[in-house]
Amino acid sequence: MCRSRRFGHSILAAVVYLPIALAPSRAQSQSVREIYRMAPAHHKAVLSMAISPDGKLLASASADKTIKLWSLGDGSALNTLDGHADTVVSVAISPDGHFLVSGSIDKTVRLWSLPDGRLLKTLTPFSKKVEGVAITADGKFFAAGSDDGMLVLWSLPDCTLIRTYREPGPILAMAFSPQGDIVAVAPGQTQYRGLKSGFPIDLISLSDGSVRTLVRNGSRSVGVHLGNIVSLTFAKNGRLYSADDSGLINVWSPEGQPALGYVPTGTFGPTTEGLWAVTLSPDGEMLASVAAGDLRLQHVNSFPFSQISKAEQYSIGRPSPLSLVFLPDGKELISGGPDGRILRWSLPELQLIGALTDRRN
Repeated sequence: MCRSRRFGHSILAAVVYLPIALAPSRAQSQSVREIYRMAPAHHKAVLSMAISPDGKLLASASADKTIKLWSLGDGSALNTLDGHADTVVSVAISPDGHFLVSGSIDKTVRLWSLPDGRLLKTLTPFSKKVEGVAITADGKFFAAGSDDGMLVLWSLPDCTLIRTYREPGPILAMAFSPQGDIVAVAPGQTQYRGLKSGFPIDLISLSDGSVRTLVRNGSRSVGVHLGNIVSLTFAKNGRLYSADDSGLINVWSPEGQPALGYVPTGTFGPTTEGLWAVTLSPDGEMLASVAAGDLRLQHVNSFPFSQISKAEQYSIGRPSPLSLVFLPDGKELISGGPDGRILRWSLPELQLIGALTDRRN
């Protein structure tokens, strides 16, 4: 099924900036409060974000069933992409910045053109909600994983079906390797709970469909995932970072060997609230995560990870973010929250410097 729709032009949204050179003060706190008085970017939670390779365009996906496109240069809201019938859970932008892929609870995957936001294709291979979408680094393929255990691979941009894979449980996380020859998949299944090896990660070869499974033997103290793996991220050097819903982050070598497990709270036990969001900087040297209500930034080039900065309880007691994304230059982090807010943080100090709000209406 192919549907096409062109969206109209928009008026400007606004970004409010704080002077990042200032130390915390009463005046600065008032400015932060002013940011939170602004209307949120979305009416409901922001669950996923993606940034174009040039760092100029941000796409945000929300439980309000929309995707919004933002200019990060002047903070304007460029477009609202309507079409999904339910919560949009995942978005990805192609390396050339010309395409956006989205996945939704409505069981569909959609391909959009950028920056005009025109709907190019609607794909409906799944029987249950889509959990995630991803695009290869060379921009030739994209994939989506679903709660029905299916992983589907298409060519980009013609949406030709390349391959279909089946996992024993819902696909909760997925990521392409830097070379684009492997897709890492984390199936969630109750049968894995209590096993000494923990929850597995499947590495699927795109060339022949062969599967290699990563598991760890031992105890929690050496990084066994005893909770559902909710995040998978490859670094440019081939290392794979996996995070589970009880708070453990595990690091795997490019050869698929375990390096070390680490929990953002500083212990090897589970966190009180688990991990809400995890993302790796473009250079692969910093990890941003939300655990136990705190937004943290850490160096990952040594073990255990060394903390760079922390914004406790989201700095001012606000809800913990659900999605995080770095700007390509690594100088800024953007967070999306359950309250629909999109906030901007300067790095490495993790200081709140702005928020996006849509003023078109």
